[in-house]
Amino acid sequence: MTVDILEGPSDVTASIREQKIVPHKLNCAKPVEGGVLLLTAPKEVKARIQAKLILRVKYPTVDGVRQNSRDIDLTLVP
Repeated sequence: MTVDILEGPSDVTASIREQKIVPHKLNCAKPVEGGVLLLTAPKEVKARIQAKLILRVKYPTVDGVRQNSRDIDLTLVP
């Protein structure tokens, strides 16, 4: 799995921590291989920042690699 930031503040990073998850949307009760999206901001925010963060996540499936995009309204507060 990989995640790319297509648009957003340059000092914000994104990564995926691979771990088992329970896909509740699919009414599944057992954990499956997956991951958790982690967004990291700088340790010190000097001014309030409001931005749109657009992410693209690529993940493998039995049919091949798929990708999905999400946009997040991000606010960093000092």
